Amino acid sequence: MIPLLEREGNIFRGWGQGSLAPHCSGEAFQGREGPERFLFRLAGTLTPMSNIQRSGNELAAFRTAILVCGDLSLDLKALQERVASVFPEGVFQKLPRLCKRPGALGDFLRRHPAHHVVLGLCHPPSNLGALQTEARKAGVDPLGMEIRVLPSGSEKTAIDHAALLLIAAAARAQRYPGSRPQQIRPHFSRELDRRALLHLSWLFYEGVPWVDRERCAAEQGCRVCQRVCPYEAWRWTDGWPELDKESCQTCGLCLVSCPRGAIVNPRWTPEQLEAEIRTLLDPRIGDLSLRGLVFYCQRADMESIQAHPSWLKVAVPCVGMLPPSWLLAPLVLGAGAVRISPCPGGCAHHLEERWEGIMRFCHRVLAQLGLSEDRIRVGGDLLQSPPEGIGRIEAEGLFLPQEPARVFQLLAEACRCTELSLTDPFSPLGQVYIDPGVCTGCARCAQICPTGALGLEEEALRQRWTFDAVRCVACEECLLTCPERARDAIRIARGVDLQRWHRGRVSIHETEIMRCIRCGQPIATTTMLNWIESRLGEENPMLIRYLKQYCATCRQALASTGGYW
Repeated sequence: MIPLLEREGNIFRGWGQGSLAPHCSGEAFQGREGPERFLFRLAGTLTPMSNIQRSGNELAAFRTAILVCGDLSLDLKALQERVASVFPEGVFQKLPRLCKRPGALGDFLRRHPAHHVVLGLCHPPSNLGALQTEARKAGVDPLGMEIRVLPSGSEKTAIDHAALLLIAAAARAQRYPGSRPQQIRPHFSRELDRRALLHLSWLFYEGVPWVDRERCAAEQGCRVCQRVCPYEAWRWTDGWPELDKESCQTCGLCLVSCPRGAIVNPRWTPEQLEAEIRTLLDPRIGDLSLRGLVFYCQRADMESIQAHPSWLKVAVPCVGMLPPSWLLAPLVLGAGAVRISPCPGGCAHHLEERWEGIMRFCHRVLAQLGLSEDRIRVGGDLLQSPPEGIGRIEAEGLFLPQEPARVFQLLAEACRCTELSLTDPFSPLGQVYIDPGVCTGCARCAQICPTGALGLEEEALRQRWTFDAVRCVACEECLLTCPERARDAIRIARGVDLQRWHRGRVSIHETEIMRCIRCGQPIATTTMLNWIESRLGEENPMLIRYLKQYCATCRQALASTGGYW
């Protein structure tokens, strides 16, 4: 996460000092220039805005470039000073007619290499492919380029708002993880101009999910991504999930559902989202006394919606994929309210039922915390300023898939609430229960648990199942793998419970272990052997006796030496 800024006079420092994410090596875009040979040029040293070295008309290499269109109806000098006072580790440059002449971006970047690029435009780009092509030719990964449409006006409020958007975009750009060939999908733009037609620059790139095998639990049997995908885009190849790029519609459900955060879309990582939101809500940046957050779908045209400057907009792959923790975390970070702006024509992925259920769950949580339902709402009047926040807790990692419990804990702490307990089918957390009268003790549930919420402990004659409610994300893999699930040997109750979380890891089931009378090694649990006996019946008493007395190794040894059962 981006470290907290420290004040030095009127300047906040802390970004860019050993905290920058590694930039894409260019691997994903090698050889994609047609006849041109792609050359990725890493930038040299980091150069603060206040100490830009010039050589003739050339600027020294820098790490973060903030480039704004010269046609903006803003006081660009005042905007530059505002950005530089908070974010001195980048360079601010005005590019004439950047919105209409994408070549200006390529010209600048070829002369001045950069690791991260933020564009401030007058309006949404009519040809994203042209901008991406220019960035790619200059050695910049186009998927890591952040584009923001800045407000117009000469008043101080508009300048502060534009500066905040650019700084937050730069914070997000610095958390860009880089892209791989598997994470790239080319598209053809629907809007063409003559220059784009001649230069074939209408091809633009989109980020798609990819699996980090080092974090993936597929070898344990986890199939969450395949189960939640509404387009059946995840296929299994050699025991690992593989994405069908043509079927994927980048709804983002797999990203927030993976228990280990192993699925990565380079355009939409939790770290990027948190970096942007933390910066937007940082009271030390900008003069906004009240701040609210608006989540909107990447496909929606939010620029056409009028809103009070205190409402800060953040794009997501789809509002239907938003988990409860992402809606509640901004309240912990100081937002007065959170709004969801649905697509005017309805959700393209038909996830309305999901986010409506999540909204009801969030309202139940807010009610128990003594907060108004108006803190989180779908739509609403954005022309009015948001309410005052409940306070700001400096916490990091709140948007990671393994941390929803901490969001509820911190929110309860901010509201001075000691009791928070409810069950709800849309809760992102769960409590596992095992029926001792039905469970056979096969332990498959503990073996498959991708988060380690379910654990297994063995003693001399006992086997114990343990459970940590804080780590359970209700993925239901334990439920689906249980051979006795038809008889409800294991069940999951979705909900939140502060008191249960405070108890940490507890024992939820235990059974006796039968050991071999010959070598002392464990044979199986008593419940498992009793289950086998019930299936064999009374016709095989000798077999049952030997199964209960000898382990598999000793039975084989007895058979090989002429022994018998």
